[in-house]
Amino acid sequence: MINDSILIAFEGLDGVGKTKFSTLVKTKFSKEYENILLLPIDSHNQITKKEEEDPYLSFSYYLNSLSKRLIKNKNKFIIFDRYIDSAYGYKLLRTNQTYFTDKALLELNYLYDKLRKPNITFLLTTSNKRREKNIFSKKKVDSYDIDSLKYENILFWNNYYSHIFNETFFTINTNRNEYDVLKDIINIIKDYIKTH
Repeated sequence: MINDSILIAFEGLDGVGKTKFSTLVKTKFSKEYENILLLPIDSHNQITKKEEEDPYLSFSYYLNSLSKRLIKNKNKFIIFDRYIDSAYGYKLLRTNQTYFTDKALLELNYLYDKLRKPNITFLLTTSNKRREKNIFSKKKVDSYDIDSLKYENILFWNNYYSHIFNETFFTINTNRNEYDVLKDIINIIKDYIKTH
């Protein structure tokens, strides 16, 4: 039995399987636990055009969106399809801050303290060929999806994730059988539950 809420985040480039595997995890754990909530980084979709176009306003919008839902949903098993790491990374990328310093890490840790640090972060990876296939099989492909295939953006995100990698991160390669990937993710979560 989980006494305290557990926050799990799925991170990674577009097309690695964040939505797919976060949904599969929710379905699997719904059979064992009550009050499991799966949320995308933005659940209320009320961002204005001005906020969307300005990287600083956009970042504030997503932080507020995350904060509101964390306050509302205490004592639940919460799974996020992208979390603070993505919001912060996009702010850096869109403001051309591609060189990471300790200041960036301090700012991210400050955000974790202000909102909440995930108990587990799954950093999903796969081949760029597989990502491209996954992206173009989506019903709606946006500019972020297309941009994520550019070499400089792949380089940015790989450097960014290696820079912010911490003890809560687990790297999972999704370029394998879906069952095996899900099994690895479930085992990590169950190990965490057993030891906390």
